Amino acid sequence: MKKEDSELTLEETFAMRIKVIGNLQMDINSFETYINDQSIKLTPLEFKLLQFFCETGGQMFSRNELLTYVWGETHVLKRTVDSTIAGLRKKTRHWDFKIRSIYGVGYKLDKKAA
Repeated sequence: MKKEDSELTLEETFAMRIKVIGNLQMDINSFETYINDQSIKLTPLEFKLLQFFCETGGQMFSRNELLTYVWGETHVLKRTVDSTIAGLRKKTRHWDFKIRSIYGVGYKLDKKAA
């Protein structure tokens, strides 16, 4: 049986709002992102894309799938995905994870090698 939102504890509500993946924290309500407790500034689209990768746990996605799931029904070029990911990679270079390109297929989230 699923709890109603009004029945959630403060800790459960906080856990739903804050995503922690390695040394990255995302506050879904305030659109704030931190790596090693340092704030990083993301565009709304970069934030949405990062959130999507974090919530899908290492699955691989093609450009078309990312356009559908992240951009929705807007008409954008496939290269928009590439440029958004490039910007996101620069801003998250100190993160424990990376967005990896799979040539000819798409992108996925991977843990960086130690």
